[in-house]
Amino acid sequence: MPSDPQIDPQILEWATRLRIAIGPLERQLRLETTQPFTATQFSMLETIKGYGPLSLTELAAREKYSAPTISKVVIILEESGLIERLADPSDRRISRVQLSEQGEKWFEEGGARRFAWLAGRISRLKATELAALVAALPVLEHLAYDEA
Repeated sequence: MPSDPQIDPQILEWATRLRIAIGPLERQLRLETTQPFTATQFSMLETIKGYGPLSLTELAAREKYSAPTISKVVIILEESGLIERLADPSDRRISRVQLSEQGEKWFEEGGARRFAWLAGRISRLKATELAALVAALPVLEHLAYDEA
């Protein structure tokens, strides 16, 4: 476990447990896809699906990656046919990315498998565990998307 003298050891333990718990879930969800994506590529596809069309700057901010990394991944996803670039209607110098028709179809087919797998896992939780998960969702969303 990493140590930082300024962070409470209990918080470090919780952070470690959270990462250990999330990692296998993330990997299993990626395995439920029809194409072998890296975690970064998969995450960007999900972000573009949920929030697109996005400028590369907006995508970089949401994903917490540098502009060069975003550009490289966008090229790979564009070459795979799952996303497409659009010119921004208000500023032609800015390009936006969104899922292509093929990307939408990929999400529709693969998303059903991923969500079915996750829903199956969630459906086996005890009522108290399910209530705790539902209560934790806003906090997890805050950790993932909001600046602390």
